[in-house]
Amino acid sequence: MEFLLEVLAETIGEVFLNCGIEASIDHRLPKWLRILILAATTLVFAAVFGILLIVGIGALSHTPWISLLLFALDGGLVFLCACKVRKVLHTRK
Repeated sequence: MEFLLEVLAETIGEVFLNCGIEASIDHRLPKWLRILILAATTLVFAAVFGILLIVGIGALSHTPWISLLLFALDGGLVFLCACKVRKVLHTRK
């Protein structure tokens, strides 16, 4: 059951995020819909980054090494997300 939930969540997440990024640069869609899709994708990314930050802060007193690992992971993901957004915005011009 746990494996099924993991595969389902990974598939839905991957499809949602990839389709969200592709739909945000597709000029056949209306502009309001592209903005809505991009906002929803941004909220999903922000939620994941926020959860990693909260868990890292919570683990700081008990396990500092795991906390540092989570902070590094969060920083890396934020950097990669910023690079992807910059690439998407650069290709739209």
